[in-house]
Amino acid sequence: MSISPYRRSYIWRTHSSSLRTFDVRVKSIPLVFMENIDRARMSKNVLLYLPLEKLTSITVSSLNLIHSTVQHSTRSLTILVDCPDILTHEKLPIVVWEEVQELLSTIYVKATKAAQEAKRPLLDVDVLFKDWCGYNFALDKEREYTCWVSLSKHEQSLASFNSQRENAGLNPIPVYIIPEEKVGVEKLPVGENLQENIVGTTRISNTDKYYPNVAVGGTFDHLHAGHKILLTMSAWLTGVRLICGVTGAEMLTKKKYAHLVQPLETRIKETQRFLNRIRLGLVYEVVPIHDTCGPTSEDPDIQAIVVSKETLPGAYEINKQRSSRSYEELDIKVIEVISNSSKALAEDELKHLKLSSTQIREYLELHPDIKESLYSDL
Repeated sequence: MSISPYRRSYIWRTHSSSLRTFDVRVKSIPLVFMENIDRARMSKNVLLYLPLEKLTSITVSSLNLIHSTVQHSTRSLTILVDCPDILTHEKLPIVVWEEVQELLSTIYVKATKAAQEAKRPLLDVDVLFKDWCGYNFALDKEREYTCWVSLSKHEQSLASFNSQRENAGLNPIPVYIIPEEKVGVEKLPVGENLQENIVGTTRISNTDKYYPNVAVGGTFDHLHAGHKILLTMSAWLTGVRLICGVTGAEMLTKKKYAHLVQPLETRIKETQRFLNRIRLGLVYEVVPIHDTCGPTSEDPDIQAIVVSKETLPGAYEINKQRSSRSYEELDIKVIEVISNSSKALAEDELKHLKLSSTQIREYLELHPDIKESLYSDL
């Protein structure tokens, strides 16, 4: 069968037994089912389409789908979450502050664990919120997807996305469909608890508070899941402008494997690129900082700061300096990694998950054949 590349979508099914066309009545684009799925088993830049009814409705099957998709991904995996709760609370981010953190952390931790198991610890995983990100992912030219993945019940949505590409004069993206029965509850690894490994924060009483200007800071060396949760939650909180401070090299000389810390320019560039990828429409000021406070102690317009638990003392110091200048103290929002069983993920668990730039640098030290392009050429 010969079909114009601008009039077709490829769908691989794990249970298909024949090659046939199927009209899904989306712009009359025929979908081709392939018996041989070897080409779909490993793909360079994969996008997983993950619709959720609510922020709290992620299921064991959803986690198994993430785990399965990681097995198909060799360089990057984008998990596109399509959830109406995101846009509903876009203007009131504090109302679902904890729920968004928990969802992000659940997804990132699951994907990170799966990448570890697949012996691909440097797999680049991004979690995007559909529509809230501010652009049409189907037409994204920055990330050249080699495969889209979803469950069979969402294949018409993927066909619709490819229809949008056709209308824009772009080639369709091959689609890999996973049947629902392949990600059933029985596939969950023994002993894994859906409620563990989530992110939380202290309860916030003033849920209608609005923060036009927010600050966040960090080393942001070899961006990993912990950084991405921190940056995404900072963007989630921000109404207009996000000031992101990136630590200067002179403050990092005592870091382990300091010779493998990325140059400041690279860290600023990668942080800026990630922020633009997760949320267009905000003003991002990604700037170098050479002390604990950076611009936060001198900018009177900032209302809040987002920190990790380990950098919380720095936020207290910032507020001390702001008070000395008669500026309003910043509201502090803390990103904590928690577990129902232990209240905090143990240090060895964090190390195992590679939620640490130090662990990534150690891995690169032990594997000198791995090129930096794994991070930058995406």
